Amino acid sequence: MTNKLDVSFCLALSLVAVGFAPVAHAERAKSAKKVGDDEEALIQRGLDLRDKNQDEQALEQFSKAFEISRSGRAGAQMALAEQALGRWVDAEAHLGEAVRHLDEPWIARNRGVLEQSLAEIRSHLGTLELSGGVAGAEVQLNGRSVGAMPLAAPLRAPAGSNALQVSAPGHLPVARTVIVPAGGIARETIVLVPIAESSAPATPAPAETKAGAPVLVAAPVSAAGAETRWSTSRTVGAALIAGSGAALVTAVVFTFVRDSRAKTFNADNCTTAVPGTYGPAGCKADHDAVEQALYLAIGGYGAAAVLAGVGIPLLMSTPGDPGAHAASAGIGLALRCGPSLERGFACAGLF
Repeated sequence: MTNKLDVSFCLALSLVAVGFAPVAHAERAKSAKKVGDDEEALIQRGLDLRDKNQDEQALEQFSKAFEISRSGRAGAQMALAEQALGRWVDAEAHLGEAVRHLDEPWIARNRGVLEQSLAEIRSHLGTLELSGGVAGAEVQLNGRSVGAMPLAAPLRAPAGSNALQVSAPGHLPVARTVIVPAGGIARETIVLVPIAESSAPATPAPAETKAGAPVLVAAPVSAAGAETRWSTSRTVGAALIAGSGAALVTAVVFTFVRDSRAKTFNADNCTTAVPGTYGPAGCKADHDAVEQALYLAIGGYGAAAVLAGVGIPLLMSTPGDPGAHAASAGIGLALRCGPSLERGFACAGLF
């Protein structure tokens, strides 16, 4: 009885399996048809965009089609769009892979045209060989990461100028422009220089007395450093004295100018006996010219005195002279100018 039941159960399972087999095959066929339809729709959309010279948008459609099936046709269409955009490295890689799909009827029919396109693409490329560097250093070519040192194979690069950058932690990066010949080879040696670690200056060990107690030792001031500091003060002092001489010359000149203008004022029979009156026409202008020259002369004498008073101590200073500090800082020095009952205007230096 048991054997009959087992046979009946196995027979039932066999019938169920036979019944489901056509269903599973139909589902797989339906799924494959859907994938094929999706790929075909994307490729046709990409071809329409290429007819409108919209190669960038067409490349997006071909890339989506290639992601679906990885077929040679989708890869070839993607490479042809990259060729139109001048992306020679990607175009070579994708078209070189596509032409190897000899089992695809579309590739077999168009193999001659595809081979011609591949030759045209390769005419825009060259090879770049890199050596040296450090293990693991990142290599970037024209802004794209292309691997790490040491590279497994030479790089394919567009013919002409290429921006090469190699970087590694703890090393100064290398960036240079590399000229790659069309159909030729460019070789570059990479040298990555380690970055020196910054180190704080060593603190000298404290001196010890015979009893073992530490004693702080003050670092002596370099005589050369002091001389350099005070030579700067002397330079400033010399400049101030030169300025004082120029101011004195200016004051003397305007003194003579004032005397000359005063003679002109007197020769024109001008008078200022009555305030606000100057006599004949033109006398007021003569009077103003005399006053102007007088004020300029007084200002020149005052400036000469002040500049000399500051410059002489600086020029005569010696290293360690405390008086030079006071002179350079202007301590105890003041200049006051104002009206005078006897001279009309005067300046005085206070030290």
